[in-house]
Amino acid sequence: MKANMLLGIKVIRFDRRAQVYVSHCPLLNMFGQGKTKREALTCMQDMVQSWFDICSRNGTLEAALQQRGIKLEELVGVTTEKLEIEEDD
Repeated sequence: MKANMLLGIKVIRFDRRAQVYVSHCPLLNMFGQGKTKREALTCMQDMVQSWFDICSRNGTLEAALQQRGIKLEELVGVTTEKLEIEEDD
């Protein structure tokens, strides 16, 4: 299972004023951006990976996930690599 399916990661819109694509991870309430859809998703991938790394190092990962309604066991085999582009119309 890919992280974008579990975490709801997708490109949600193009910001014409800033000329960037905006990506979103609703479960972690994070937004990213990039000049291309791929850059926006890569930004989000990096942010999510950093969040997991920091929580893991601090020993707070399980509690942080529980606050968001996710059990640690649900993440076994989840990867943030090769996020697929999904867009809202």
